[in-house]
Amino acid sequence: MSKKKRTRRVSRTAKFSVESRLLEELGERLVSNAQVAIVELIKNAYDADATECTVHWNEEQIIISDDGHGMTEDAFRNLWMTVATSDKTDRVFSPKYLRKMTGEKGVGRFAARFLGRHLKLETIARIGKNPQRSRLIGTFDWTALDEEADLRSITVPYTLDSNVTQKAGTTLTIGGLRQGPDAGALKAVRTNVLGLASPFSGLEGASKARSARKSKGPRKLVDPGFTVKIGDTDNDEADSNLANAVLDNYVANAKLRIRGSRLSVKIHFNAGDQEFSEECSFKNAIGSDVTADIRYFPRRAGTFSSTDVDGRRAWTWVRDNGGIAVLDHGFRVPPYGAGEDDWLSLDADTVSRRRNWRSTIMQRRHPIPDHIRQQPKLN
Repeated sequence: MSKKKRTRRVSRTAKFSVESRLLEELGERLVSNAQVAIVELIKNAYDADATECTVHWNEEQIIISDDGHGMTEDAFRNLWMTVATSDKTDRVFSPKYLRKMTGEKGVGRFAARFLGRHLKLETIARIGKNPQRSRLIGTFDWTALDEEADLRSITVPYTLDSNVTQKAGTTLTIGGLRQGPDAGALKAVRTNVLGLASPFSGLEGASKARSARKSKGPRKLVDPGFTVKIGDTDNDEADSNLANAVLDNYVANAKLRIRGSRLSVKIHFNAGDQEFSEECSFKNAIGSDVTADIRYFPRRAGTFSSTDVDGRRAWTWVRDNGGIAVLDHGFRVPPYGAGEDDWLSLDADTVSRRRNWRSTIMQRRHPIPDHIRQQPKLN
């Protein structure tokens, strides 16, 4: 009889391997188009306590600059170069102005990769509490990096200068563009960033102040605001002036606030300077406070006759910027209110000629009589 062999067990460990194409995979999934990519990079400037961010886009490159706090070598190596860092999850507010952090998942570097094949990152930052500043310049050749089999073997060259005199901030120069600029893309970036000829400018000031008070530590500096300049700054100023002229000439303006289980509504009519207000309690299923600003511009002759703005330009602006948008800390949340997204069933109501409130609060407190609902002119 043969002897039975005894089973031997050996304990070992295995490591995950990460292929470099993960960068491409994440970029494609997290960034859907050029507009989204640029907005993500603008968010990084906002999170860095910048007061101004400029975007220049031509056939050869995209340059995005800000005057934020920049990145030290330690931040570059341990945050920017770390995929899926939890830094912005752990750090809820920015260090200087206590802004609620808007970026997430480290999408910024994937946005840069999505836009072009080459990236030059130049960032100037203060080193700790010392007055001296450092300048780090890193270069990324995404095409060459994609050819590496293992993500862990990839190296990115950079230089570091100390005791520089330039102000803090970050400049991203993206070359080898995968998509050239077009009017539609630039327009989409403008409408997706708060403060650029936007009817939503300033809406979130109160909510941000409350968030800051809830954060740890005293608020030492008042947030001076955040301005984004895209391309021709003269056009930005002209658009802003047009927006202000249009928005101030509303026929009716409804401001709504949801705080806990309380809803307050104030409606102001420009004609006669009349105001109506009401409060009620309701079951808040949203889970957070909400502020809304609704401005009404009926399509009729003479709506903008009291302004210095040409009526045709005013109506073009209303058409381009009208609709319902959802904003979170100054940035639009896609796809709500974009393109063909009829998330409030407004188009569906028009087609079906629905003439009744969808809101149960309005149905209960201000029901529309049948004889009114049957006359479209009285809507």
